[in-house]
Amino acid sequence: MKNDIRKNKNTDMKILYGVKTKIIILVSLISTLGIFGISEAASGIYLSASPSSLTKNVGNSFNVSVNLKTDGTGIYAVEGTVVFNNLTCENITVSNDLVNQSAPAPTCSNPYFLIGIKNGTNVDKTLFKVLMKGKSAGNASITFKNVDIITVIESSSSSAPDAKSISNLSVGGKYLIEKVEPVVATTSASSTSSASSSTIASSSSEELATSSEVSQATTTNEITKNNSFIATALAGLYNVSTQMPTSVIILLSIIVLLLLVYIFYEKLPMGLKSNIDKISKKLKE
Repeated sequence: MKNDIRKNKNTDMKILYGVKTKIIILVSLISTLGIFGISEAASGIYLSASPSSLTKNVGNSFNVSVNLKTDGTGIYAVEGTVVFNNLTCENITVSNDLVNQSAPAPTCSNPYFLIGIKNGTNVDKTLFKVLMKGKSAGNASITFKNVDIITVIESSSSSAPDAKSISNLSVGGKYLIEKVEPVVATTSASSTSSASSSTIASSSSEELATSSEVSQATTTNEITKNNSFIATALAGLYNVSTQMPTSVIILLSIIVLLLLVYIFYEKLPMGLKSNIDKISKKLKE
């Protein structure tokens, strides 16, 4: 009797253990399907920023499109808020074929959005564009918070469909903002130096020209004075000669000629100087 009771007890324990094991396996399967199956299905539905990466100088504006990825699922509304990091928002423009359900429409000061899509869409779509620029050199980014991507399902209680949140995923954009290096005005300095050199050269040329003009004027004045002296001497000699004998006139003429040669000896041509030197030597001999 005792042995029968023990056998029955062992049999019940085995059955209970088998049931518990099946329940654990079933729960594990359900959990696995819930985690991987549903999340994987929803992972293709999300918001994204395009371009997702970019390099810009500080203060240079650029556009980023905020796109909806549907993964072939009908989407009827999208909600969320844009977050700017090291970026200055300049303008937000919602696509023309969409219905802005938030009041007011998203702005740079209030970048919250709730956008409706007429008749829904199961293809990828641009929701709005953001014009912005980098504040300072370094990393910058645009992200989204409180995202809710909504589809519709048939209602079991009424003829009107029910809205259902299908995804809250999003992918932002990361950007590199570079500092604008000041341009060294080497060309201007070189041009200034060249201009200064040209000015100095021009001044030197003008000074040389002036010196040459002064020298020419001085030479001209000396020649004019010498010519005047010769003319005066000849005129005086002519007046005297009209009252003297011929022999005296000849003698005086020779004396005057010798005086003129002595006075202007240094300015005479080299050939004439040589002839005068030869005559002088012969006279001494």
